Amino acid sequence: MEWAGHTTHWTLETGAKVWLRTNSGFHDFPPAGTDLPIILGDATVISTQVVSSSPSKLVLELDDGHRRSLTPGASRLSPRGFPGSEWIVQRRV
Repeated sequence: MEWAGHTTHWTLETGAKVWLRTNSGFHDFPPAGTDLPIILGDATVISTQVVSSSPSKLVLELDDGHRRSLTPGASRLSPRGFPGSEWIVQRRV
């Protein structure tokens, strides 16, 4: 199961909306241990890995070693029409 994320933001700052999607059907969130590339608004790709996963919170480790938590949002489509589950970036953990 491969996952990817997309955001219209240029960084994963607090409050950024990220849409996550898998190529093996629709699931709301990736399991722990999943490699999760996220495409930023300027087309930069950030490599992350899911450290912990639940329906109410994800923790991602960024390629620089920092960790960010994400909580579920409300939308199924991004402003640009990218399908997937919406997650909101929270503070560093």
